[in-house]
Amino acid sequence: MDQETRLTLELALEDRLRADLGALTVRPYAYYREAAMRRIAARPGSVERMLTFARVGTTLVVAALFALAAAFLLLNLRGTSPAASPTPIPAVSTTPTASPSATSTPSSAATVTRVAPPFEHGAASAEQLAAALQVALESSDYASLAALVSPAGWTGGFYQSEGTPHMSPQETVDWLRARAKDGRLNVTVEPEPLLSHQDYQPLGDLYVRSIWRDFSTLAEQNVDLVLRNDDRGWYWSGALFRAPR
Repeated sequence: MDQETRLTLELALEDRLRADLGALTVRPYAYYREAAMRRIAARPGSVERMLTFARVGTTLVVAALFALAAAFLLLNLRGTSPAASPTPIPAVSTTPTASPSATSTPSSAATVTRVAPPFEHGAASAEQLAAALQVALESSDYASLAALVSPAGWTGGFYQSEGTPHMSPQETVDWLRARAKDGRLNVTVEPEPLLSHQDYQPLGDLYVRSIWRDFSTLAEQNVDLVLRNDDRGWYWSGALFRAPR
């Protein structure tokens, strides 16, 4: 095919294509949708019902999705809020709680005054008397002290000074109570060891040491407690105040 013939053929094809494209009409998507809806409306039936159900179902699904999204967002907001944080429940203690009646019993028992054992005829030994003196003096148990004082008389001596005359058990406890601060003795007794009697002490056989506080005019002083065996038993026969150490 020569050059002229080929150009003539190409021009003829272009004219034909232009004519055909001019006859072709391109319609928008809205046109076809509207035409379809008119056909469905003109033919009511199962198709229309199916479309209606589809629209309703789609609406319900969308509404459910929105509700789930809102609930999820609300839960997240509450979880991050300090006020919405759950309050921790304290662990239950397995230790039994004492009732008021249960707690009052030990308390009252702790404040009960210790009573020195009564001796009908004096203590059986010097050790027994020393232990009884410790209980009676440290608890200001004057009744028990009176039972421990020698019936032959008790003397309160003062180191390098004169002592008191012999006093009966009741006179002894009255003398002690009158010189104790607020009527209560503040004494610490060392029931051991038992020491040999000294010449400067009131009459007796052995003695034990003690410390007296707030007695008479002294804030603190050493006191020797003199023990005596009068053949009926061991008794407290005197005390040496301001004793040397």
